[in-house]
Amino acid sequence: MDESLAESDRSLLRRIIYGETPTQQDKGVIRKLTRKEILTQEGNAFQVPLVQKYIEQLLEEE
Repeated sequence: MDESLAESDRSLLRRIIYGETPTQQDKGVIRKLTRKEILTQEGNAFQVPLVQKYIEQLLEEE
């Protein structure tokens, strides 16, 4: 899965994990990650808690 995450995806997911609110510039990335069923429509939460845990581990390993 990590190969399918662009740097912009990772950046946004990292900010969401740290509790930041997505900006207008994030709209395109949010749409893409919503289609992949990673984020909710609002773009400020993960659809599946297990996916959030996986992404957190992935980002920690970088």
